[in-house]
Amino acid sequence: MDINKLTIKTQEIISLGQQVAMNLGHQSIETGHILKAILNNDKDVTPYLLNDLKVSIGLELEENIEKIENSKNEWTLKRTFSRIIFYPFAIFIICFAIYGIYQGTVTRGIFGIFIAIAYLYTDIKIIRKKSEDF
Repeated sequence: MDINKLTIKTQEIISLGQQVAMNLGHQSIETGHILKAILNNDKDVTPYLLNDLKVSIGLELEENIEKIENSKNEWTLKRTFSRIIFYPFAIFIICFAIYGIYQGTVTRGIFGIFIAIAYLYTDIKIIRKKSEDF
């Protein structure tokens, strides 16, 4: 392949792809290196290429991405308030269920304990998973 027959822009992209490959410690230039060079080099080229390939994607503005990430936040005011209400309520249900077992309604007691512990367990598991993602 004669690189001099390519356009200047293409030569620049191939050179940038080669730099990407070298920075990653790779011996050869692959399509991923070229793609990264294209995406990093010129922001106007990416939508043009995707449109030319008839690929439609939903591009989000940086502000919208930040809003979406904040909406996924596990400690919003609403969720915190609901935890302030439901955690003590779940503990109350556990105590009430233990009292029920003591009074002789074993099935209701075990069911109450199971429901309350299941709620607490799943909520804490969700919180831990979200904190590990960050």
